[in-house]
Amino acid sequence: MSALSRGYRMSSTEAASILSWEIEVTDGVALKSPQFLPDWSYFHPFSATLKLQADIPLLLHTAGVSDDATIGLSLSWSTQKVGRSGVAEVVPIEAREVTSIVQIPRGTVGGNLRLGAKVIMLEPGLASDRFAPNEIGAILWEESIEVRLEGDAPRLPVVIIPDGEPPFSGSSNARWHIW
Repeated sequence: MSALSRGYRMSSTEAASILSWEIEVTDGVALKSPQFLPDWSYFHPFSATLKLQADIPLLLHTAGVSDDATIGLSLSWSTQKVGRSGVAEVVPIEAREVTSIVQIPRGTVGGNLRLGAKVIMLEPGLASDRFAPNEIGAILWEESIEVRLEGDAPRLPVVIIPDGEPPFSGSSNARWHIW
């Protein structure tokens, strides 16, 4: 049963907002709020960092949750093309600004990358409204961002290899090879 069918209310969109987000590729390139990743390849792990600004009293009030409730920021990633997803460790929201970082391993994404930020219930309060969310993990606020990693048409990945060495020799993560 969804939160809406139970009568839960989501916090207002003014209660939280994304201050900034950044994608850092392992070779040291950091991009702020990219719409796409230039020169991206399957062999580069990267991380996404999201900084959220939250008005905690407003978040709790508009959701009908009491002031003694504990909330946290959950940052997730997913990609439909490869069918993989992951999540960072939940960061408790104790101040107006909170930062979360999610690691995205190499070879796990393709197509479009979706980053989802959610403010979730960690501990319900004692004096919440009747229709307020009261379950751990209930979503109070959410927003997502999409980053294009590659085009829509199929392509054959191209990797530069040293002369005289077979492609992917000794690589247990190879999804294909040419011989």
